[in-house]
Amino acid sequence: VTKDGAQVMAMTLDDWTVADNVKINPGNYAQVAGMEKFLAGNFSGAIADLDRSLALDPRQISNYIMRGVAKSFLGRDADAEADFSQALAYDPKSAAAHTNRGASRQLSGNTTGALEDYDAAIEVTYGQAPRASLYRYFILRRRGEAVPDLAAEVAKWDKGWGKTLGLFVTGQ
Repeated sequence: VTKDGAQVMAMTLDDWTVADNVKINPGNYAQVAGMEKFLAGNFSGAIADLDRSLALDPRQISNYIMRGVAKSFLGRDADAEADFSQALAYDPKSAAAHTNRGASRQLSGNTTGALEDYDAAIEVTYGQAPRASLYRYFILRRRGEAVPDLAAEVAKWDKGWGKTLGLFVTGQ
C-alpha cells in the first residue's frame, strides 16, 4: 500500500481471494486502516474500519470483499455472503466476489449456489480463475459427477503456484 494510491494486485489470505485489484484511496484512512488490520488478522477491527470506509464510499467493491472475508473468518457466513452479493451488485464481473461468495455458499452447504458462482468466476476471467476451478473440481468430484482433468486445467493457469498446486492435488 502506498500513499500515492498504487494498486495492490490479488492479495490472498489462505484460500480466500481478497480482491481482483484494490484501488487505495489515500484520503480514505479508514480503508487503509481496515486493510492493514485485515492483513494482520485483526478481523473485527478490519470490519469496523471497513464499515467507516463504506460509509464514505459505498461503491468501493474491494471493501465489501475484504469485509466479507473478514466476516467469514469470524464465522459470520450469512453476513459475508451478503457483502459478496453487494460487491456483485456494483460489479457483476468481479471474479473475486464470485469466488468468495461461492466459498461462503460451499461452507454453508449450498453447493449448487457455490457451483454457480465458481462457473461465473471462470466465465468472467475466460477460464483464468484457479481457485474457482479448484473448488468446483472438488465439489463435482465429491458428488461423483464427471470432472475435468485437474492437471490439464491447472496447466492452463498463468500463475506458477497453480501448476505446483495441481501437481500436489493430483499426486504427481
